[in-house]
Amino acid sequence: AGVAALDAAGGAAALLPLLRVPRPELQAPLCRALGNLAHDGAAAALAPTALAALLAVAAKPKLAAAVAVDALWALGNLHSLCRDAFAEGAAVELAAFALRAVAGGGDGRLLAVAILRDLALRADGRKVLAAAGADATLRDARRAAEPGGGGRALDLLVGMIATSDL
Repeated sequence: AGVAALDAAGGAAALLPLLRVPRPELQAPLCRALGNLAHDGAAAALAPTALAALLAVAAKPKLAAAVAVDALWALGNLHSLCRDAFAEGAAVELAAFALRAVAGGGDGRLLAVAILRDLALRADGRKVLAAAGADATLRDARRAAEPGGGGRALDLLVGMIATSDL
């Protein structure tokens, strides 16, 4: 019923202008809703309109933690299902956003590592990671990681990037 009502109101595109409102209490649930809509066949229809708006949110230098987590959720879901919608520039923006989340720690780190792993699995994704400066950022984050704070996962990512066929 909720998706039908959203479609009747103009679809997910009707939500996108609201992402420009600089209020985290509005942006976070909107990003989360877009991430939840990005599944199965719906992601392909959502990606062309939502991708630019979500990357614009992600590019903000002082992004509230809740917004960052929900934006990572939405962008990660879109990337997993609609990788072709991410032209190289958009993919580098996604990687840079995920790297900032890893470096900053906090709630978004798990989602960010999943996005980076997804990129690292493919040669074109490893090129994107190189363009975003992943090696240095991940090594720095690894050195700063607390015991049990995900350092081993970062080691695995660094290893995959370092031994790749770039």
